[in-house]
Amino acid sequence: MDLLEYKIKLLHTIVTGMEGNNHSFFSFVIDHNITEEQTGIIMKALTLLKDRLTDGKVSEEIGEVMEGNSKHLKMLDKAALPSFTDFKEFSQALLGDEINPEYLLKSIYMQNIHKELCEYLLKDLKK
Repeated sequence: MDLLEYKIKLLHTIVTGMEGNNHSFFSFVIDHNITEEQTGIIMKALTLLKDRLTDGKVSEEIGEVMEGNSKHLKMLDKAALPSFTDFKEFSQALLGDEINPEYLLKSIYMQNIHKELCEYLLKDLKK
């Protein structure tokens, strides 16, 4: 067990060194024990929210891709612009209350994933 923990620590050091900072999404995933399945759901949720930001609704193509997926994604399937509240409710339902949705979103932004969406949602938080 000690060897496994040490290897995880080494991998984390490598990841943060390659990124130039330790506040990126993948560091967040490692630090908060987010599973591969949860990470995939987060990525799909970001795509869904980006679609809503671009078109004001979830397009049929995205909706079809999301069918049969997590109940957490279904809560984001709305015909409206996305809000930080939407992201917060989604992330808390998926990851629990111990994960700070603002820090999660900032880590996604720092990883250069859906930056425009992240900026929009972070501005919405400040309203």
